[in-house]
Amino acid sequence: RQSVLDLRIAGVLYCLASLIETTAEPLVIDCMRTLDVYSRARAEGAAAIVRAGTIVALLSGLAGSVAANAGLGLLGDVPKYWPVSAFGVGQVAHSIALATTMYV
Repeated sequence: RQSVLDLRIAGVLYCLASLIETTAEPLVIDCMRTLDVYSRARAEGAAAIVRAGTIVALLSGLAGSVAANAGLGLLGDVPKYWPVSAFGVGQVAHSIALATTMYV
């Protein structure tokens, strides 16, 4: 039962990430049209680093220990109960970083 809920939450997070990433799509197309490789590579690189860092922090328990020190014990159960949703959160972080980097 818990794994089905985890998969559903991850699916919703991936849908949210695609909506966020769609906001940057006009700028990605403009980069491709003008052959602006630097801006696109910078945005994609930063977004990949953010996604990887987010997933590692959630699955390793690092985020849980930081949250516990801040008085929020909620994130401590991510590796045990929400492993697939951690990838969904990572994808949302990737989309936010991509859109932010493209617009800045």
